[in-house]
Amino acid sequence: MPPSVRPKGVADGALPPFLILAAACALPLLLIIAAPQARAHSRHEGSVEIFRGAAGPYDLLVEAVPSVGFLEVTVVFEPGASGAAPPYEPRVLVSAMRGGERLGPASAVRVAPNEYAVVLAPQSAGEWSLLIAIDSEEGSASLDVPLAIAGPSASVPWTAIAAGIGLVLPILWLIFAPRKRAPRPA
Repeated sequence: MPPSVRPKGVADGALPPFLILAAACALPLLLIIAAPQARAHSRHEGSVEIFRGAAGPYDLLVEAVPSVGFLEVTVVFEPGASGAAPPYEPRVLVSAMRGGERLGPASAVRVAPNEYAVVLAPQSAGEWSLLIAIDSEEGSASLDVPLAIAGPSASVPWTAIAAGIGLVLPILWLIFAPRKRAPRPA
């Protein structure tokens, strides 16, 4: 590159500082944007299958993220239909019981053409009974599935840590990077 075209302070073969800064800022943004899509493919991180089969007139897959304070239940109708909407509009009610503690019934909301989800907040770990009631013009069905609720998770939020580092490092670089001063004209 001729010296007249090259930006000041950039050596041959070196990347301009603004390009390095742009790349460092883009990385955490890509992680933040890509993380929900990665989780959406597997419904939810930590999800376990608790039922698969026929319940009344429905072919179902039921998954849960079972932990204290956060119990997400996803009911998938006709799981082999690759996301196609069923020809009926089901009403899905979910409850959870353990001893004298009862959560719900809570109405599940449609999150995809054939998926319905609900979030409950159990306050204790242990064996729970998950009750799912489904009703539509196709008929009614109910499930009573045992579910082990785990204690609070101590997992590390790696995406948040990577995004934080990706935002902090460029700022630190801007603050502490050595600056070349142009020689003063004589």
